[in-house]
Amino acid sequence: MYFQEPILTTKTVSKLIFDCSPRLMALMRSEVRHQAQGSLTIPQLRVLAHVNRNIGQISQLSELQGVSQPAMSKIVKGLEQRHFLSRISNRDDRRCSHLSLTSLGRETFNRIKRLGISSFSKKLSRFSSEELEEVESALVLIEKFLNKLEQGEER
Repeated sequence: MYFQEPILTTKTVSKLIFDCSPRLMALMRSEVRHQAQGSLTIPQLRVLAHVNRNIGQISQLSELQGVSQPAMSKIVKGLEQRHFLSRISNRDDRRCSHLSLTSLGRETFNRIKRLGISSFSKKLSRFSSEELEEVESALVLIEKFLNKLEQGEER
């Protein structure tokens, strides 16, 4: 019997991404939660990660995390009280402010990320060199695609 490789389509690839992403995110959340050792919640860590990428307004953060602005304000206030974030007020509009990581916030985020990467890397050691190259190539393409989407080039 003749075996023919299925033809990849954008719909097939989209399905793979949608099927794989929740499982991958659950694994990453588990790693990060373990590395944070209860010092920060996943929503708090996600806020630090977004602010680290220069996303520093409550409205942007609430949109990215799928929570209301009052809920995000509460998360941010807790991070400010623990000296992980600082708020810079806008002179023209006091309702608008920009968040940035403090040195403690940056050190904490980088430490948890570094430990998570180290632990995750041990799991990836099950792949052969060739498989790792394929995964890396695919992720580089996905990263480029996401960057274009974020810049509004591919809507």
